[in-house]
Amino acid sequence: MNISNLFSGLLILCIFFNLNKAQSQAEKWYVGNNISIDFSSGDPVVGNGINLGHGDLTESSTAITDANGDLLFAVGGDKVYDGGENPVRSLPNGTWNVSNGTMIVPVPGTTNEYYLTVLRSGGQSASAPMAQYYQVVVSGTGSGNLTLTGPNNLDTNLTQSQASVPKINADGTVSDEYWWVSHEMCNNNFVVYA
Repeated sequence: MNISNLFSGLLILCIFFNLNKAQSQAEKWYVGNNISIDFSSGDPVVGNGINLGHGDLTESSTAITDANGDLLFAVGGDKVYDGGENPVRSLPNGTWNVSNGTMIVPVPGTTNEYYLTVLRSGGQSASAPMAQYYQVVVSGTGSGNLTLTGPNNLDTNLTQSQASVPKINADGTVSDEYWWVSHEMCNNNFVVYA
């Protein structure tokens, strides 16, 4: 066995391990109040999710898990929940009243930091910042695993954050940086952040 074959074998093993780890993170979805879907068995299994205490709330609900599918944190309505499903922070009043009110985006170059976008209630004025974000630092899973700082204002005339997708490098690999798309208020313009 030459060094080239050994290197190739180790590279394939590392890629398989990382893809398997990433797959685990995507296997359990938390969707709104008392709703989760577990794909780990191959077929989707509906679960109880997180009890958010907001009736059948699905708007402004988002969550992120670790590579094992364990909850890191979630947002439901106007509350942030830690990995133990405990409410740890209230968000601005009215945050929950939009479909894309919250979004979680990993901070590039980190493994435990995230941006959490929120949209506070602000009426139809372009002068009051409605789109805001928090920075969230996660230390493991379970109760008490979060440190939140913020809110920080985005541009004053932004409304909902629409999507976040990873950038693709020139060689076709996935970057740890993200495109973050938001919508301006009272028009059809979009704003893209990197």
